[in-house]
Amino acid sequence: MIIVPKKNLYLPERIWGRPKFQRGIVCATAVYGPVIPALSVSLSNTNNQNSRFGTCWAGVQYNTSGSEWGSTNVGNYTVARGPWLDVGDVADVWLICTVNSGSLDTNELSTRQQMSATKKIEMIEGDYDTEQNANVTVEAYDAASGGTLLDDATFNISAFNEEEPP
Repeated sequence: MIIVPKKNLYLPERIWGRPKFQRGIVCATAVYGPVIPALSVSLSNTNNQNSRFGTCWAGVQYNTSGSEWGSTNVGNYTVARGPWLDVGDVADVWLICTVNSGSLDTNELSTRQQMSATKKIEMIEGDYDTEQNANVTVEAYDAASGGTLLDDATFNISAFNEEEPP
């Protein structure tokens, strides 16, 4: 809030036809604040790399609550990656995932998807002593086609099924 300092001001007042000056106080105020965008997205670029003895999962899930989760090595999406939606309504955001290298077993964002339901990208490695890797870019837009790129994140997903224990 900005407050203009009080100033003495003489205001004319008529008494018996002649102007008389009277002392007064004037205080003006104005309120300014930050411009809040209608829609703001911040995608995480944190890698999701898991390993275990046995079938191994690795992936990322985007929830309709605006939160982003990484998978554990057994496929539970319980590793917090932070909110992906800062301001606005999830229904106003479309996500798409492009695989830059490697491959995913599940890519529910292979085409631009409105975030009206939870979506995930993941891989599952079932072969012993084998690692599966992918480098992906997730982009957020404000329209089903065209529109404005709100944010993007590039990261790695890796699942390693370690050798079977002796």
